[in-house]
Amino acid sequence: MARRTKTGLVPEFKRQYRPEISEIIYHYCSGQVFHEICSRKVLRFSSLEWMNDALELKWGFHMFSLVLREWAAQHSADPLAKRFEQDIFEDLKANTAEAHYLASCFSEDGDMLSQWRAYADDAKGFAVGFDNTAVSILLKVCYDPGEQWSEISAWLDDLFRKYFLREGEPSSYPWDVALVVMYGDLAAYKNQAFQEEREVRAFRRMRYISEPGVRRLRVEDFPEQTIDFAIRHGVPIPYMDYEFPSHKIREVVIGPRNPSTPEQISVYLNTKGIEGVAVRKSAASLR
Repeated sequence: MARRTKTGLVPEFKRQYRPEISEIIYHYCSGQVFHEICSRKVLRFSSLEWMNDALELKWGFHMFSLVLREWAAQHSADPLAKRFEQDIFEDLKANTAEAHYLASCFSEDGDMLSQWRAYADDAKGFAVGFDNTAVSILLKVCYDPGEQWSEISAWLDDLFRKYFLREGEPSSYPWDVALVVMYGDLAAYKNQAFQEEREVRAFRRMRYISEPGVRRLRVEDFPEQTIDFAIRHGVPIPYMDYEFPSHKIREVVIGPRNPSTPEQISVYLNTKGIEGVAVRKSAASLR
């Protein structure tokens, strides 16, 4: 998610993706999506509500609610803690009603059989290897419930210390900004059953903008970005396409069931003006 700086707002999480310059992140996709990426030089941010994981996004907010309840019980002797809990809970309900999250998803592994099957047209597609600077503000997905619990607990402790002045009145601390940052982090929590994916995510947060007789979506902090919709099973699903320079593609891995040769894909890329890209076949054996 594109966000204001975290400095002084919430603890820096270890899973914020800070790779070495040489590291590549991979986007698994079908042949048609690969063609769209190369032809239009865009990465798609898709609605988290329509990802493969049925608990997408809900998992993080559910975990947050559990930790908040436990945190409040541990601080029950402090009257300010109850007020703090109520304020956060109300904001959480408002956020889930008014916000909509988009994500562009990558993996640290460019040749994983489960990824090929789930995200690359049953291994007939591609894994596009991007320079890790292609998209800003990346988070490693956290799959460990214990780590998720510890992160949220530390964040609540930190925010509680900053939110109230000694006399119990709210401070000038940017509460709303801190909550937006944290909610974006919650969108990078997943069930541990998906941990093999080694996922890295970039986010965009949309909000509903209401005017007299009109209700629309806007990408928060990026009002110039255009939101479009795809119709799936009759339902309009929002998405956003993000343009990137062609030199950000550094490698292409051909799926194990894709009949293309590295030479064919190299010619295709060069003709599209995407040069200097390493192309290889998947090492996985699959018919």
